[in-house]
Amino acid sequence: MLDNQVTAGNPTQKKQFASTIKQKYWDMKIDDVMENGYFWEYKNDIEFWRKRLNDLVTPCDGVLLVGSNPNRIGVIKVKRCFSKNIEKKYSDGVITTTFCYAIKCIPMADEIPEMNG
Repeated sequence: MLDNQVTAGNPTQKKQFASTIKQKYWDMKIDDVMENGYFWEYKNDIEFWRKRLNDLVTPCDGVLLVGSNPNRIGVIKVKRCFSKNIEKKYSDGVITTTFCYAIKCIPMADEIPEMNG
């Protein structure tokens, strides 16, 4: 193998975040961006997300899929917190564990409708 070849699962390659969300939640997140400049994505504290989030180095790139539409985001911070401390509009029926992961994100400029003219 040549020195400059990249292999699958390269340990030096930076991990990225990816998830799916419903359109109504994406719309709420865009509203949060317009008000605060960022939004939070929340994930249950289960083994699936622990494996993906505990080793994630921030800041990093990410994608939130709304249906088949990819929305590019920047992940700023990941923290584990009590589920009761997150906004009810995001936790209602979605977050079911005592703890959850709170992921602070910003959409890339081309993902915000008002910035696309």
